[in-house]
Amino acid sequence: MSYGDIIRDAFWIAWRNRFMWFFGFFLSGAAGSFVSPTSFGNLGGTGVDEPAGGAPLWLLDLVEWMQENLVLFVVLVGVFVLLVVTIWLALYAISRGALAESVAAIDRGEERRFSSTWRAGVSHFWRVVGQVTVISLIWLCLALVISLLGTLLVVGTFAAT
Repeated sequence: MSYGDIIRDAFWIAWRNRFMWFFGFFLSGAAGSFVSPTSFGNLGGTGVDEPAGGAPLWLLDLVEWMQENLVLFVVLVGVFVLLVVTIWLALYAISRGALAESVAAIDRGEERRFSSTWRAGVSHFWRVVGQVTVISLIWLCLALVISLLGTLLVVGTFAAT
């Protein structure tokens, strides 16, 4: 088996079918690769509404509102985070099935487009969710067993000394 040929073929499939990069983005773990707006400094602040402390008045008003409505703010942030995570996981599952099916189809010589790749991912959605769930449960059980053994080792060491 020539790994160089496999890598070359994979590169050319990805290069000729750039629409697949969309699906690869959700599989790559790119969630942590976004740049925060604060890294660019003050984006568009004119300095007119800024008090002596340097913070704009709208930001101070927002902080005051958040302090007054802390429970509502926490609930809104929680719902927003849950929504984003749910959408991200759904796109992950669709992308995983889409890429697996489409790369196999392209390797067989079939023509693929974004829409056919999307439909392939949606058709494999529940199988991918089941597979990811089973693998996640296995990893969770393994982590719990290792944590339990480590805890027993530490407790046993303290009890013995």
